[in-house]
This record gives sequence, structure tokens and C-alpha cells, in this order.
Amino acid sequence: MAGLAPIRRTWSGLLPVPGNSGEFEWDGYIPLDELPHLYNPPTHFIATANNKVIPEDYKYDIGFEWASPYRVRRIEEVLFSKSDWTVSDFERLQLDELSLPARELVPLLSEVKVDDRDVKDFIELLINWDKKLSKDSAAAALFEVWVTKLIQNVFKPLVTDDAWRLINKQIPVPVLINYLKEKKGQSLVLNRSSKNRILIKSLIEAAQYLSAQVGNDFKEWNWGKLHIAQFRHFLSHDEATRSLFDLKSVSCGGDIDTVNGTSGENFRVTIGASYRQIIDFNDWDNSFAVNAPGQSGQPGSQHYGDLLSMWAEGKYFPLLFGREAVEKNAKQRLILVPK
Repeated sequence: MAGLAPIRRTWSGLLPVPGNSGEFEWDGYIPLDELPHLYNPPTHFIATANNKVIPEDYKYDIGFEWASPYRVRRIEEVLFSKSDWTVSDFERLQLDELSLPARELVPLLSEVKVDDRDVKDFIELLINWDKKLSKDSAAAALFEVWVTKLIQNVFKPLVTDDAWRLINKQIPVPVLINYLKEKKGQSLVLNRSSKNRILIKSLIEAAQYLSAQVGNDFKEWNWGKLHIAQFRHFLSHDEATRSLFDLKSVSCGGDIDTVNGTSGENFRVTIGASYRQIIDFNDWDNSFAVNAPGQSGQPGSQHYGDLLSMWAEGKYFPLLFGREAVEKNAKQRLILVPK
């Protein structure tokens, strides 16, 4: 990870400090060879996904908030699965929506005994699910809402209302899983009957939420009805500007913990990969990319939103590099002439 990272001897950088005393000056920068790095690792690949890349005993402060490890674990799982790779393989990997948290959480339901037929149907829907957060998946929709209800039902009773307002959107899924699976490091104990009660209570509440949002028939639920990316421009404020600046909304799969990372409040997609690329170093003209929403950033241009459907459908365009290939495939030229 190359970059200038300051050395702070007496403070962390997390909070403001007086600037007039000289007590909190930077002491140079972390030497380049001491920043996190890998060189020709035995795995034959390097994978990161905003995950923690420093050991516990790392002596410098370069960051305090890291993404959950599920995305990088899934990338590694796929990369270890074979040795011969094509561009198409990497397209599928970038768009991979298999949920590792679902692999850990859903089996907990197999231990629960219930009599209610509807609840049994919901449990069977999740247990028989392939654990992929596809936008057309009913189970994916149920799982995502279930997780939010689980976090609320597990942790809200443990804190005051004021504290809950501060932390309710900050509790990561690994903390929930550690708690429910009784992993090391827990300071609180949840017995089997209490855990099962919370699992089912949360599942029922998730089903009620989905029924209210998308309809009573659970077979008609799908994740894409909730998980939507809206392309609204900051300058659009009335019908005329919305028609010029805004683009159509699209359904998305995945979530914050899948390789195809998509997230945002209230299940809306406000964070994700707006640009994807795959570079073939053996043949530069065999590289591919896609970005959202279009090839041009100019409202009114025919290319303003021309890549949005491709991006939403997981498609790519050729990312041509050589002059011959670029000129052969050029559709337009923009010539800038000095006044």
C-alpha cells in the first residue's frame, strides 16, 4: 500500500488536537518498506477488499476502521479453486454474490423447532437457498431483512435508547455471528432457548416487513425490489431538471459482505463499484471494463447513461488500449482547439 502516512508519536489522529503548542507535530512519514506489502507471495495472487491488512502488533496507526473479512475470504476461496483463469472467470468473480455470513447464520435455524406452518416455510426457504444474494431471490430478501432484525433484537435490549441511536447502524455482521455462535471473545452469554426465540422472532418480523413492502406471497419476494440504486443528480430539484439530469433506478444484488459489494441505508444502494475493470497483461486489447452511468458525464449527450443497463446486468465493454484498435472502434472524436 504505497502512500504518505504520517507518524504521530503522541496521538492517534482520531480526534482534533491543539495546533499551536508543537506537541502534536508529525514525525515524518512511515517508511515505504514498512507499509503493508506483499511481494511475489506463494499464493500467486494478492487480494484485498477494504479488509484489515495489518497484523495486531503493527507499530503504526494507519487506520482504525476496516471492512468485514467476508469479501476477501470469498475472493481467496474462488482464486484457490483453480489455476487457469480467463477474463470471463474474473467477470464472474467481480460479480460474485455468494454470502459467507449466510453460510454461518442460516444453519442456526436448522436447530429450531416450530409448529407454525408459515414460519416453517420461511425456514425451509432459507435452508434450501444457495446463499447467493441474487436480485431475483426471495430467500436473499428474507435473509437481508432477517439480519437487520437480528441485530436489533440481540443488541438493543443491552443498551439504553440513547446509546442505541448511536450504535444501531454501526454493529457489523461478524459481531452478530460471534455472539450467536458463541465464539471466543464474548462477554455476554445467550442460552439456547433465548437464542432460538430471537432467531424466530426476527424471522417473523422480517416476513412482516417484506409483506408490507412487496406483498404477502413470499414466493413473489425478491431482493431487487428492495435493493435499488437510484441515479439522482445533485442539481435535479424539479421536473425539468430531473428529466435532464436523473437516470432510471436499477435493481441490484449483493450486499456489503459480497464480492459484488453493494450497500446503503434502508437497503438502498448508495455504495458500490461504480467502475469495474479487468486487465489482461498478456494482451492489453483483451481487457474489459464498465462504469455507471455512462461513457460521458455530459447531461444531454446520448452517452450520458448509455452504460447503465450494462452495469446493472453485469456486462462489460472492451477496454481497448492499442492505437490501431482504438481508432478502428472509435465512434466519435472530440477535438479541442485553442481559441
